[in-house]
Amino acid sequence: MARARVKLGEIKASLRTRTDGWKVVRQKAPSSPLYTSNPSLKAHADDVIAKGKALDDANLAIVKAEADLAHLRELRDAKAREYDLAYSSLASTAESATTEPGDLLALGLEVRDPGTLALEPPSRVSVGSAPGTGVVDIAVRGYRGRGSFVIEISPDPATEETYTRIAGTGAKRQVEGLAPGLYWVRVALQKAKGQSAFCLPLPVLVR
Repeated sequence: MARARVKLGEIKASLRTRTDGWKVVRQKAPSSPLYTSNPSLKAHADDVIAKGKALDDANLAIVKAEADLAHLRELRDAKAREYDLAYSSLASTAESATTEPGDLLALGLEVRDPGTLALEPPSRVSVGSAPGTGVVDIAVRGYRGRGSFVIEISPDPATEETYTRIAGTGAKRQVEGLAPGLYWVRVALQKAKGQSAFCLPLPVLVR
């Protein structure tokens, strides 16, 4: 009986199921006569199994990293609220003790024109990146009224010189052509009477 030939199109179609395809090869190949009798084929099958396992490990690592990142964002937000409360308490106490700007500056406090004191940093900023695109989407939400936004991105939030300003003034912005890695985004409110401080940097993973 003539052996049925597998069409090339069928082979290509099977290769698209790479998520589980290697597991099927791992399960069935060792009992195949071709696997045991053809060293070259065995080497290719073993390579598929090894690389499939590595791909699964990488996917699991990404899932874990995203879960860890979500947890870190929650911790960061809690710490940010604690910091804002502590800083506000320090500023209020200092302002009740002196009216001299020099005294406030000596404490390390920021002294701004009273007309800009009402400008608070944006508090509802969302960042995200679809896998494989190299693109970061940024949106400022919940703000009503006149004003624009200054948005910057950096691979190293602790180093001021690494921040790059994103062109535009709107509440939604997109950054393209980014290499895979972890980036940080910060946003400030800009109005005619001045600019607010930047919000705390928000992490976004590009992959």
